[in-house]
Amino acid sequence: MDFPHTSCFLPFSPCGNGKKEFMTLNSNEPVLDVNLDEYSLNGNVIGKTATDISAIHDLLIVPLESELNQKRKIELEEAFLFIDMCLF
Repeated sequence: MDFPHTSCFLPFSPCGNGKKEFMTLNSNEPVLDVNLDEYSLNGNVIGKTATDISAIHDLLIVPLESELNQKRKIELEEAFLFIDMCLF
């Protein structure tokens, strides 16, 4: 995954062992924790799947914003294609 914007430092902390460990380096640096059950931002659960994350429209982490917008755009296009197929 390529993030063209570098104005926001976003360390990823994989938590695959099932333990609820959250890494926060600095209160000004968002930390997205990804484990098998959930995604959390600075220790607060924000979703269970990548689709949940893409549905959060007020989530603004600059490096991820363009990726989220792309995913939202693709989901909208797929929804419109599905509706068109159902109508004809």
